[in-house]
Amino acid sequence: MPYLWRRSVIRGDGIRPDVVGAAIVAVAVTGLVLLVQSPSAGTTTAVVGAVLLALGVPATAGWVRRRPDGFLPRAVIRNSDVVRSSLCAAVVPVAWFALLLGIPLELAERGWTPLSTGLVLVPSALVALACPSLSAILHTRVGARRTLAAACATTTVGLVVAVAGVTWHLPWLLAVAPMLVTLAFGTGQPAMMAAVGVAVPDERRSGSIGVATLCFLTGAGIGAATIGGIAPVLGLPAAFGLLAAAALAVSAVAGYARST
Repeated sequence: MPYLWRRSVIRGDGIRPDVVGAAIVAVAVTGLVLLVQSPSAGTTTAVVGAVLLALGVPATAGWVRRRPDGFLPRAVIRNSDVVRSSLCAAVVPVAWFALLLGIPLELAERGWTPLSTGLVLVPSALVALACPSLSAILHTRVGARRTLAAACATTTVGLVVAVAGVTWHLPWLLAVAPMLVTLAFGTGQPAMMAAVGVAVPDERRSGSIGVATLCFLTGAGIGAATIGGIAPVLGLPAAFGLLAAAALAVSAVAGYARST
């Protein structure tokens, strides 16, 4: 961080960071992640998560009313395009981190070595190499919003493929699933940044991208917590299936396709 800080080419605006707002939001997000992980972590984790969430959500709402230009700018979180884009994009890291943890666990239980497990994930790394160019093409030809909608759909398909791979013990499907989600990640995140950036005035752009990134990274925590909390109790296919259903539901509720 100090290295990057000194070499930043863009000077800040001099406004003091809203540390209190960031802490309140962190409390709410921590509570959510702990609740997701609580089925295997135990009652204490569930209670702590519920308390943090119960305190953090109303505190966040109250702080936004008190500090409309604070950590969560009110003008940004009331922008329907920003909210839809952020929610839609959040399902991608949910799936990506879930697969990143779940697939090696599944293969390890079947006696695969770390090297052979890594080889299963190599194709997804090759897909990632092509994502920057593909992302630029999609952004130019179909636009950021449609690209993001396609990324959400691809994520759902990838999770369904993972369910099939684990259920029927087909390693090749466990290689295809992260390829699809990596494709969604590599094209969906830039699309999210572009879609959110154009949905607000220039002076709100940094705040809107910050809120979208917060949702994106919260999704990563939820994906990891799902594998750690739900998979040991219900099984990995059920955990992947729940995430696939959630990805489909979030995309539908967000109504992203109707906003294109």
